[in-house]
Amino acid sequence: MSIASKGHDFLISSGYSQGHFDEYPSICAAARTIALAVGSLGPLNIQGRVDKTGRFLPFEINPRFSATTYLRALAGFNEVDHFIRRLVGEEAPPLGLRRPGWYLRSLTEVVVPEGKLLS
Repeated sequence: MSIASKGHDFLISSGYSQGHFDEYPSICAAARTIALAVGSLGPLNIQGRVDKTGRFLPFEINPRFSATTYLRALAGFNEVDHFIRRLVGEEAPPLGLRRPGWYLRSLTEVVVPEGKLLS
């Protein structure tokens, strides 16, 4: 449902989305490199795809919280709270997700914990 249309050399996403939330060190490293290069001091939404070789290919960068911010809060990382605490000089919780799993966004949000996906 996350694909509205696709062809041989294109893909257009729908308003529905899903993703596996977990620690992805190489993608995080690429995002940090981009954030440092643009001098980001706040929220930075970096969108991309991972190619067949596992390389992250960014295609859109915006200085904002993303639409999946709420899903990451469900996964145990509230990035808005983290950002505000750092902004006002308070100690922020450590970075990282607490509950890896599949997170689905549609008309309602659904969490499927690790190991609960039916084969």
